[in-house]
Amino acid sequence: MFLSLSLGYAPPPTTPQPLMQFCTNISQFKVNCTSEASCIAAVPNPIPPYANFTDPYTLCLDDTGPPGHELRYARHDMALMNPVTHTASELFDIFNGSHDFIMTPNKSAPGGYNCVQKYAAGQAQNTTMPWSMVGIDPAATKSATESLDGFDGVEVWSQTKPMPGPPGAPNETKIVHVAPTAATGLDKPMVLRTSFIHEVRRMGQDKYWANGIREFSLNFKQGLPDHKFDPFVAVPGVVCHWPKNAWVDADDCAPPCKSGRCCKDPNDPAAKGACFGVDVCQQLPGPGALFEGVSPW
Repeated sequence: MFLSLSLGYAPPPTTPQPLMQFCTNISQFKVNCTSEASCIAAVPNPIPPYANFTDPYTLCLDDTGPPGHELRYARHDMALMNPVTHTASELFDIFNGSHDFIMTPNKSAPGGYNCVQKYAAGQAQNTTMPWSMVGIDPAATKSATESLDGFDGVEVWSQTKPMPGPPGAPNETKIVHVAPTAATGLDKPMVLRTSFIHEVRRMGQDKYWANGIREFSLNFKQGLPDHKFDPFVAVPGVVCHWPKNAWVDADDCAPPCKSGRCCKDPNDPAAKGACFGVDVCQQLPGPGALFEGVSPW
């Protein structure tokens, strides 16, 4: 009996592990629709060059950094929209495995850029942005095979789960289009496109559906230019500062710290040092809003 059952069993396809070492031009756009099915049908194939794109940027990902700092990225926006001032400006965002650096043009600043740094070692996970954009959850299912962006045999993987938020939050479906190595000649499967489809609920408005699409295939190159992840101290003339709310070292902890660091809030005149389990005091007060005026991924 068990033999006959096993003969008819076909194991589910293995979830592909996409290439995580590349540079590409990412183009983003959104489609509003009336249902999940209409959101999928509304995406043109092929996508017209730069049609309805919002905040296109160049992204380099890497997962081969030094031990403990394997995950790194570099992002360059030519015209990033500031959600507070509603103005567009150039921006560099580089995470070198331990520190995150944000550079924005300023002709009067040293080296021509303002630079803010944030110590972020240990916070990078391949389930967080930007690596989660191209990652495929092991629970995803293969729903189709198609031709896309000039490649045949492209696999479509999808997963639906509740969006982050309070109980009762709507579900979100993530769809990933992956070109196999046989089609691209790369070392690992290549993510061509992702879609995030969910129902939008706003007070006083009719519910509708939205599909946020990212296109990865424009100028996609395996590997990384060496200069992308150099520490910013190597950038001639640019000076990087900690955020204004970053804590600083203190020397008045009593009793002295047996581990971690003695830190205090520099913006509180009455602050006294306290012991915290951090590598550097600048990790405090916590993740929060790392950089003012920088839009999310």
